[in-house]
Amino acid sequence: ESMILPDRINTSTFTSQEIKSGLVFYQHDDSETNKDRFHFVALAEDPEVDFQYVGIMHFRIIMINDNHPVRVMEKVFNVVTGSERVVTSSDLLYIDPDLDTPSSQIQYTRRKIPNGDIFHVEDRSEPVYLFTQEDIDRRLIVFRHDGPPYGKAVISVTDGDLSSTGILEIVASDPFIEIVNNSGIIVPRGQEAVISNYNLSVETNMNAWGSAIVFHVTTAPRHGRLTVSGQFVAKFQFTEADLQSGTLKYVNKGEASFRDEFHFQARISDTTIDGIFEVKVYPESYWEPLVVLNNSTLKVEEGSRVIIDQAALNIMHPNIAPSDITYIIVQRPQNGYLEVDLGEITSSEYENEVSLHRHEVNV
Repeated sequence: ESMILPDRINTSTFTSQEIKSGLVFYQHDDSETNKDRFHFVALAEDPEVDFQYVGIMHFRIIMINDNHPVRVMEKVFNVVTGSERVVTSSDLLYIDPDLDTPSSQIQYTRRKIPNGDIFHVEDRSEPVYLFTQEDIDRRLIVFRHDGPPYGKAVISVTDGDLSSTGILEIVASDPFIEIVNNSGIIVPRGQEAVISNYNLSVETNMNAWGSAIVFHVTTAPRHGRLTVSGQFVAKFQFTEADLQSGTLKYVNKGEASFRDEFHFQARISDTTIDGIFEVKVYPESYWEPLVVLNNSTLKVEEGSRVIIDQAALNIMHPNIAPSDITYIIVQRPQNGYLEVDLGEITSSEYENEVSLHRHEVNV
């Protein structure tokens, strides 16, 4: 069979005669968009004719269900031995890449679980084998452990037309709470910054979340203070709900210090864990842009390699240490690759040479 290809793909011009002859087509790119458009200017072919029309051509895309449900949160479900814990979207989350599919339409069917059962929170008398992502999002599904410490739940997920199959691993153990994110913050000197669950978060196998997870500040920051909704409390504490809502802030006093920290203890009932939250404080000059000293083209022989040194690439900031600046590769080389050889330099030299702030450069 032969295939007739269009003469011009992604063209920017066409004629009225081509439209009349049925030669102009719109090809959708299969993205999840239900509308499209293009702007055009219609001109007369005869330059002697004074005619011009400016308009917009609109397209309405008729969507089809052509994507299977996709798992975007895959992790082990932890629960206290012999206890219950609500299943949340942080534990089990499927989405439908098709546009505008509600979570109520994503339906789970599960098989028998060797180390427990799943119930609806409003009726724990009978196990449930059918529930939706909306039920999970609303915290209406609970797992009750009964049996060995480890088990697997086989789940089938459908959007009504297409299906996917997955596994939910379940581990029962003694109560625990652990810090999974403690990245700290950077704050301008004399100003404030929000501390959210993107900077500080914990995980637990207990049936607790939000205001039930309390952080006690055991050592307050020296060069600033913590507030919740603008209120300062001497014997300070905050909750996971404060982190999630963005109401917890660190307020810097404006003193000549580049670092600060506070010690905390996260607590659920009698289970605790200690941590230190770090704050980097930089003066106004820190927020000025990085300076590109060198960013020149390197020549390399075919099949060989070349060293990228500071004569070719050098970005600096007069008030920031090189160790606080990092190169981020935003696009890999198409006809080669980058490598770092630590054989001839020390780790400290490597940090000074390679560390640069998150900044896009072209080599």
